[in-house]
Amino acid sequence: MKIIFITASWCPSCLLMRARLGKLLEGATGIEVEEVDIDENGATADAYAPGKILPVTIFIAKDGRQQRLIGETSVNNLARALRESTI
Repeated sequence: MKIIFITASWCPSCLLMRARLGKLLEGATGIEVEEVDIDENGATADAYAPGKILPVTIFIAKDGRQQRLIGETSVNNLARALRESTI
């Protein structure tokens, strides 16, 4: 499974979500996380069509199913998306 985390250095919600995602993934194995800063790597970010609200967290299951969480969200919502993407 893969998680794409689209962020920006100037985005306070991104900092909060980075910490929440990090806490959730502590000790997790088999999960690739790619962080894409829209200012540093705009072309890559654009490929995921993030929209105007940051951060965007995209969970990509092994079978290709995708689930997006946009903006700030709770650890519970992150955990739910993670579980649903690993089923």
